[in-house]
Amino acid sequence: MRIGAAVRLFLLLACQAQVTASDGTSTVAVAQLIVHDGDLSVPREPGVEGDGGAYYSKYGILLSLLSVVPVAVVQPIAAVTGRVELLEAAAAEGGKP
Repeated sequence: MRIGAAVRLFLLLACQAQVTASDGTSTVAVAQLIVHDGDLSVPREPGVEGDGGAYYSKYGILLSLLSVVPVAVVQPIAAVTGRVELLEAAAAEGGKP
């Protein structure tokens, strides 16, 4: 457990702190929407049309659900620094293989 935590911390320090692929953009968008709105639908650009005309991620929901906790945890820091988008993306993507 300690080794896993140490590896995770190292990966958080070494990550790019930015989303560089379309699946990452979709993952972060869904995680942010879950935290902020409690909603799974995304804007038109990163999604595909689903039932009722709403748009959803074409990459599924598992990575987004795993990213919800880190995105929620950085909310107090993001509120103080004013860098909400950057911190949420870094938290959601940081440490992923």
